Amino acid sequence: MAATAAERLIGEPRALEPALFALAVRFVLGFSRTATHTLAVLQAARGIAKVRAPEPLAPSRVSDVEAGFGDLDRAIAAGNPREAARLALGLVDAAEVDGIARRLVGHAERADATADRGARLQYAAWATEFAKVAPAPSLASLAAVLARVSGG
Repeated sequence: MAATAAERLIGEPRALEPALFALAVRFVLGFSRTATHTLAVLQAARGIAKVRAPEPLAPSRVSDVEAGFGDLDRAIAAGNPREAARLALGLVDAAEVDGIARRLVGHAERADATADRGARLQYAAWATEFAKVAPAPSLASLAAVLARVSGG
């Protein structure tokens, strides 16, 4: 469910809140599996289902990791969320996930948190943690979020 939320966040800015909620539910379920949390899972799924699925993205081909990182930085700075997501997807295949996550977190930390009331920083924290489980959707969606904030 969290991976689906991240994938939908690539194409739809309004998916940020459902994605954050799904990741929070995932965290809570990691240490508590009581029946009372079923409602939270259902609410998260309902929130995600309301967000339209984006058109699938093909990852960019990255033959030179440093050049790929440079292209990713430029796509984020230019406010191009789809290109940033495509480059992040390509980098997942070509580079260490931790290195990509560090680079994206650096972007999240450099920008003013008041622009989005800290949602970018919160999503960066959740997405980098979730990248250990599902690197492609979490890092691609984080790149898209960062590009939206930088561009708008």
